[in-house]
Amino acid sequence: MGLTNEQSLGILANVLRECSFDYTSENSSGAYGICQWLGDRKQQLQQWCNSHNLQYNTLEGQLSYLEAEFT
Repeated sequence: MGLTNEQSLGILANVLRECSFDYTSENSSGAYGICQWLGDRKQQLQQWCNSHNLQYNTLEGQLSYLEAEFT
C-alpha cells in the first residue's frame, strides 16, 4: 500500500483492537471484519468486493477494500 512503518503499525493496532485479527469477526451490532465495517460502510465493502471479483468475507477482499478506502 506504500505506507510508512508508523502508518502500518497504526492500522495493525486498530485491527487488533477491532477484531483481534479475526477477519470473520462480527459483533452484536453486525459490524464485520478487520475494521468492523457497519451499516453503509459494510454495504460498500460488500459491493466493492463484488464489483472487483473478490469476496468480502476473506482477508484478501477486506485488505483490498481497505486500500481502496485509503485512496
